[in-house]
Order: sequence, then structure tokens, then C-alpha cells
Amino acid sequence: GDICIWAHLRIIEQNPAPVITQPGPVVVGYCERHRHDVLPYLSPVHSPLGCTAIYMRKEGITGSIASISPCIAKKEEHKVTGLIEYNITYNGLLHYLEEKGIALPAEESGFDHPDAGPGSLFPLPGGLQENLEFFLGNQLHIEKAEGSSVFKYLTQYAKTEKEFLPDVFDVVSCGNGCLIGTGCKKEQNIYKLSWQKEKGR
Repeated sequence: GDICIWAHLRIIEQNPAPVITQPGPVVVGYCERHRHDVLPYLSPVHSPLGCTAIYMRKEGITGSIASISPCIAKKEEHKVTGLIEYNITYNGLLHYLEEKGIALPAEESGFDHPDAGPGSLFPLPGGLQENLEFFLGNQLHIEKAEGSSVFKYLTQYAKTEKEFLPDVFDVVSCGNGCLIGTGCKKEQNIYKLSWQKEKGR
């Protein structure tokens, strides 16, 4: 997430034209098939996983990369970008561990609570907006849409004169942000995510 925040800040600084950010694979696929008129507005910045894969390659990692996320649609993203070879959902991983009788340790380790940068908010509802406002103040007009309404708003966006478009239109196809995707842990919900978000501040 931190790399994505940095990249979006650079994009906005260099080209202050309206931009649609955080377009996950579902939104990108929809625009490529049905909304060609908004393609010029899509941010060129990859997803956090894509950015991480690029960073890993620059650091010399040459083996296959697997992503672990709550998003089943990442499989399509990985196929298109070629940056990551395997997509593993949280739910799929937990199911595999249970099926194989593998128990995760009950005690915490040094890896359980790493220091989180501002990018940890990126996949949460309004996370990108919070980061942009943290770094840039309230100088940008930012709108966001989540869930199935995204597609209706993309149609409205395409039909709106450029002068009225927000500087940033932050869209995610999952209703409560990326971390409550179709492959998340079954007991995950927006209240737990909000608690984690507040605890990490």
C-alpha cells in the first residue's frame, strides 16, 4: 500500500487531470469491456500486490511470486499483468490448513504486529482518501464509490463534462473495501476492520 500511495501522489503532482484510482481487476475489466470512454482516466498505478511484485523483482527476487489476498479476481489481474504467478485467497489458505490438520501457533510472534506505514489504510473504505488528505491536505476534490454502485457511477462519470469531475475518483468493487472481498475469512466484517484501523493509528 505504501508504494501505491507514493505512486499516486507522484501521478497527481505530475498530471493534475482527473484520475480514477484504486481500480481493481473487476473495475478494470468492466471498463475495458464496457466503458472505453473512461479508460484514459484510469490510474496507471498497479495494485498494492502488483507494486510489491515489481519491487521484489527490483530487489533481485527471481522465483515465482504468490499473492495472498481476499480477492478472487486477483487471478485475472495476475494473468493480465504477468507480475504474479499464483493467487491464494485468505479463505482458501485457511481451508487448506484446516483440511491438512495444520494449526497456526496460538502465541504471537515477532511477525504478528509489524510497524504499519500509511499504506495499511489503502484497502480500507476511504483509505486512499485519508492518505491523500494526510499528505496534501484538503486541496483535492475526492469522491469514492464502493460495491455494485461503482458501475452506475462510472457511467455517470463518462457522461459528465471534465470540468465537473473530481480530481480523484476512488473506486472499489467490494462493498466495504478490498479487505472484505469474496475470499476473505468468513468471520471478517467492517466492524473488525474499523477496529483494526483505529488500533493501528
